[in-house]
Amino acid sequence: MNGTEAHSFDLYRIFIGDQPAIFFVEILFRTIVMYLYVLLVLRLMGKREIGQMAPFDLVVLLLIANAVQNAMVGPDTSLVGGVLAAVVLLGLDRLIESL
Repeated sequence: MNGTEAHSFDLYRIFIGDQPAIFFVEILFRTIVMYLYVLLVLRLMGKREIGQMAPFDLVVLLLIANAVQNAMVGPDTSLVGGVLAAVVLLGLDRLIESL
């Protein structure tokens, strides 16, 4: 092959990815920024509960989630990067909920 051959079940690549370890700090920062941005936008929309949303609003919310996913994790496709983003989102949600 040409030197860039893929190996099946390369566990390091699957879990950690090809990014340097410091990139996980960047994922943490990106996720916090995007969470606060989406939270602000949803508050400006005035819809606080799912029951207040029309089906169109829910579709828009899902599309926003898909759009900001790349902004949160960037080029990282590792499992750890995705789990880190999810943990940060859940932690921020708990923090905001407790305020």
